[in-house]
Amino acid sequence: MNFPTVTRQRREGRPSLVATEVANKIIEALRKGSYIRPAGEAAGVSHEALRNWILKGEADATAGVDSEYAQFRDRLTRESGRIGKGQVETREEPSPRVGRG
Repeated sequence: MNFPTVTRQRREGRPSLVATEVANKIIEALRKGSYIRPAGEAAGVSHEALRNWILKGEADATAGVDSEYAQFRDRLTRESGRIGKGQVETREEPSPRVGRG
């Protein structure tokens, strides 16, 4: 008995946001004075995702891997001299203290 062979076409995944115009939008927003969180959100990227991109880029760069994440992180690093280091800080902002009484 012969069964027909089913060939599945390989679907292309969603293109990485780091390698697209999103990275350019983030850099441009930083150049215009935005901070990292609102720059990412304006480009449609959550702060958590953006932070993960930067951390992955640091890990890849340390390992000698030339990934799109490492390239994005390098762009942020190069631009940080022009835009102010605090704007590209990846640490969480402290929560405001609520006083009692």
